[in-house]
Amino acid sequence: MGRVTWAPAFFQNESNLFHVGLGLRGSDTKQDIRPRRQPEFNKAPLYVDTGSFSADDQMTYNLETYWRNGPYMLGFEYVGTDVDSPQSGNPFLSGYHLTGSWALTGETRAYRKRSGTFDPLPVSRPVNQGGWGAVELAFRYSNTDLNDGLLEGGEMDIYSLGVNWWFTRSTHLSVNYRHITLDRFETQGDSSGLNVRILLMLD
Repeated sequence: MGRVTWAPAFFQNESNLFHVGLGLRGSDTKQDIRPRRQPEFNKAPLYVDTGSFSADDQMTYNLETYWRNGPYMLGFEYVGTDVDSPQSGNPFLSGYHLTGSWALTGETRAYRKRSGTFDPLPVSRPVNQGGWGAVELAFRYSNTDLNDGLLEGGEMDIYSLGVNWWFTRSTHLSVNYRHITLDRFETQGDSSGLNVRILLMLD
């Protein structure tokens, strides 16, 4: 239904900023739904999956908080969905993540007050102008819980470490290692992988 954000002025200076956001979305589904998720790898198999089940409506709640202080950034987001489905035990499904980053080359992400969003990391000294570009270290922990009511969709935790290197504003290399733990159908397992991505944006 909407999203509101707030960046309190008394927390702000030239480099320091604190952001809070709240979101709410409701829908009258009146049809089958199927919450599911991959382990943050492109074209990976589904790790948590409730399968299709009927629902009358659902309400999703979102909370987001971010703190930026110069080249450092820390963020947390939570999403919970209350599903009206008597035959499935009216489940409440949720997920959250904690993310942190450090720009080793000193850049600070700009903040757009109107939309309540942060810009991508700027590149102060591009490689094609004799600099090193912008280099960022990042970590992320995420949890998805699709077990509630009569549903056993599984619970997944993902631990990520990564390096992002912007050569120029339009050229980017990222390397991310992820370790995944899965608990589903009373069986626990671990897996891991390395994700390498090269991005070239054409203006």
